[in-house]
Amino acid sequence: MRTDTPQPIRLADYAPYPFAIDTTDLEFNLDPTATNVRTTLKVRRTGEANAPMVLNGENLELVSLTLDGTPLDDHAYVLDEKP
Repeated sequence: MRTDTPQPIRLADYAPYPFAIDTTDLEFNLDPTATNVRTTLKVRRTGEANAPMVLNGENLELVSLTLDGTPLDDHAYVLDEKP
């Protein structure tokens, strides 16, 4: 659980996200000790060509990432505790 105060995002600091998510498919595997969620996103770039895709999540464990059906190795993305 977070204990720090969230920082406001001011309109002057806002920039549109450089990607559009057209579809989101969620598959849940419910278990009393651990729930697994498989998420499939159909994403397209709508902004700057070099802008990175940033996904935020809390209290989640990343199991794997794939791009167009190909698993990404650990060097293909950055996983941070907090942005």
